[in-house]
Amino acid sequence: MIEKYYRGLQGQPSVVNLIKRREVLVPDHFRFKSGRHSDVYFAKDRLMLHSRDLALIRGQMVDHLRSMIQMDQFDGFIGAAHYGIPLTAVCAVHCFEQSSESKVMFTAEKGPQGLFIRRGLRNEIKGKRLVMLDDVLTMATTVDEVASLVTSLGGSLIGLLALINRHPVMQESLKRLAFADWLVTSDLPDWEATSCPLCAAGIELNMEYGHAA
Repeated sequence: MIEKYYRGLQGQPSVVNLIKRREVLVPDHFRFKSGRHSDVYFAKDRLMLHSRDLALIRGQMVDHLRSMIQMDQFDGFIGAAHYGIPLTAVCAVHCFEQSSESKVMFTAEKGPQGLFIRRGLRNEIKGKRLVMLDDVLTMATTVDEVASLVTSLGGSLIGLLALINRHPVMQESLKRLAFADWLVTSDLPDWEATSCPLCAAGIELNMEYGHAA
């Protein structure tokens, strides 16, 4: 079954090969942040373990970004904790190494009231044009939250670049951005909890990955 999902990956060849080599697709029963269920999980932590892998990813992401926007048309990156942190850091450094373009970096952290920016950095977002870097795009709920947060602090989220999009469709909320794209697309299945065939079969949720707890 899992081989079928690997064969369905499309996009940047070196990143697709990396996903296969690190066996990033994990089969089981998972619950996502959106509440939807699936029989496959994208274990992105396996892509963040080796510096060589991160170097490949950052190069591909920045190159792709340059094809969509001029580097002087945005001021920096923002990513949601946890996996958005290494992506924003390595991509910002790569921009500087390539062309001496210094970009700001922000992390949207998770708190009891939703996403937030640490107090010492909140004022820094005002007037900034930011691009969100994301690992896995599912229902774009995190993108919506980040966009609202940035706007509330006086900045603007102008674009999104994700490593992988689980669905080959453009979510309505993404159409409000100047651009939104990803390096790899898939068509991995997921279902509402009420119609999940794994739940119907009595298969327990995986407690290591996803949001089962």
